Amino acid sequence: MKQRIHKDDIELFRSSVGKVQPIPQDKVLMSKPRKKKKYSASNDLPENRLNQYFDAILPENASTIGPTDILMFKRDGIQNRIFKRLKKGQVPVIAELDLHGHTIHQAKVSLDLFFSQINQFNAPGCVRIIHGKGYGSQHATPVIKQYIPVWLQENTHVLAYCSCPVSDGGTGAVYVLLKRE
Repeated sequence: MKQRIHKDDIELFRSSVGKVQPIPQDKVLMSKPRKKKKYSASNDLPENRLNQYFDAILPENASTIGPTDILMFKRDGIQNRIFKRLKKGQVPVIAELDLHGHTIHQAKVSLDLFFSQINQFNAPGCVRIIHGKGYGSQHATPVIKQYIPVWLQENTHVLAYCSCPVSDGGTGAVYVLLKRE
């Protein structure tokens, strides 16, 4: 319920502010995404070697995935009706995994652990994986998003996936439809 402002308060405000004029402006200034601090870690650290390994197994077409690109995949046999429901966000989400701030290796380990927990409870349905758009990465480009299609298509429990509607993360997240055991 909106609270009404008393007439005396409005008059007091206008008398103390005085005459105002709108500032003419037809441009909106957008700030650049903040870059993360660079760490001076040695390339000999295990984490860096793992990231180099993951870079080596990234498919050629993955480097073309941009922050606003839509990810979409379905296995043979998945009905179009079910896939459309998935794309619209009409399949109930039973669990969610947020990979923001993870390195490639951490993201892969988290994703594998997440799927093993879902499989352990034999919970079929839809999960949401938030991978981000990469605006906070070193070059303001998606990093984990590059690997998501590869990792999901390798997983035999994944039947389909697609980018979420804007209300659920847009192109920074995917719905994943899992197989029933």
